[in-house]
Amino acid sequence: MSQEDSQDVVENNDSYIMDSEMDSLEERMKQIEREAESLRQMQNDVSQKMLTTSSPQFPPALTPEEKAEQDARSVYVGNVDYGATNEELQSHFESCGEVKRVTILHDKYTGSPKGFAYVEFANEEAVDSALELSDSLFRGRQIKVIKKRTNKPGISTTNRPPRGRGIRGRMPRGRGFLATRGFRGRIAFRARALLFMEVNNKYSTKVYWDDRFKEEESYEWIANFDDFGDILLEFIEPEYSILHIGCGNSKLSQQLFDRGFKNITNLDFSSVLVEKGKINEPHFSWVCDDMTKLSTIPSKTFDIVLEKAAIESITTKEKSQWSYSQDTINDLDNIFQSIQRVLKDDGRFISISFTQPHFRIPHMLRFPYWDIIPATFGDYFHFFIYISTMGKEPSAEILKKYQNFLTNDRSDNLRLNNKEKDEGMVNQTQTEEELIEEENSILQRFSLSLM
Repeated sequence: MSQEDSQDVVENNDSYIMDSEMDSLEERMKQIEREAESLRQMQNDVSQKMLTTSSPQFPPALTPEEKAEQDARSVYVGNVDYGATNEELQSHFESCGEVKRVTILHDKYTGSPKGFAYVEFANEEAVDSALELSDSLFRGRQIKVIKKRTNKPGISTTNRPPRGRGIRGRMPRGRGFLATRGFRGRIAFRARALLFMEVNNKYSTKVYWDDRFKEEESYEWIANFDDFGDILLEFIEPEYSILHIGCGNSKLSQQLFDRGFKNITNLDFSSVLVEKGKINEPHFSWVCDDMTKLSTIPSKTFDIVLEKAAIESITTKEKSQWSYSQDTINDLDNIFQSIQRVLKDDGRFISISFTQPHFRIPHMLRFPYWDIIPATFGDYFHFFIYISTMGKEPSAEILKKYQNFLTNDRSDNLRLNNKEKDEGMVNQTQTEEELIEEENSILQRFSLSLM
């Protein structure tokens, strides 16, 4: 084969290869166009469905009237634990009414929770019940519950100053309002509350308190006497005999002593504290005993049984105030039964607490031989004083407001015991032995119903 013929063969081969590559490239371009057309069609189909249907993923926009109606059935929940889930919040509020939706707000850039949420109910009536849960404990934090506001376009609800330079865009420097005494006082008050709300099993153990009292001389839980003293002094007299249960190293007994209350017995289950008290404060009587038993205290001995944050040491290990463990329920039952036993016939139990009424009062209503008067103190966070006088019945207002938090068997039991007790007191034909026998029978049935 000549050189020219060889060159023609090479050129023909190159031409064939180029033609083949072009054909392949054209086929590939056609395939890409077909795929692009298919994608465009799919996109059009999805867009059409979004316009013509209201799927759960893409709900239609609400009208202003519908949005206002939805907000009226919703509450804002603040100070929510960052690890909280929708299910946990729903469980916390489900006693108020049917929960339609829970929305936990997250930062749109980091995805981290913002610490607040919205709870939407099926009806407006549930909102009032939900507001009762403000200051309640959720995952160890005291949440704030308020009605959800309806935002109006173009109107700010934050009163936030405009950004930028100049006088209106600057925050004050130096001491300013942030360093005022009132603000610092509120911060300190809140810090004490948050410290007390820490969920920790150690607070219910004797070993922890023995070790702590070896070094610590004094610590004041919840608040100082000046914060609640005016309320407390309305219900006690200097001549009263006072049993301060779970006294710890609080100065409450000393503050009462300085105001003329001389007949005070301090009781705590820490032998370390009691022995130190006998040496350092001999003007008090000191008893080492468990407040769930009060086994060393004779019946009907005291005019006043006083406690300040001691009962909370039993409940701090619980994750939810709505669902106490059976051990905690038994401890609370034993505490209230023991208190009623050691009080005189017209004696009073006074509890200074951060436990909200909708948690504390229903449990106390299970014991029918006293009334319950709640009082509130505190500015930034609300704290509570519960005053119960033996031989009195709970008011109709208290029963109406809090009996719904009781289970049916507890409510029936309360009504049954109150009725039988009244009949026993007014029946003048019964002998003293019959009255005692009837009372013991009532107590026995009541105890069995709590098991």
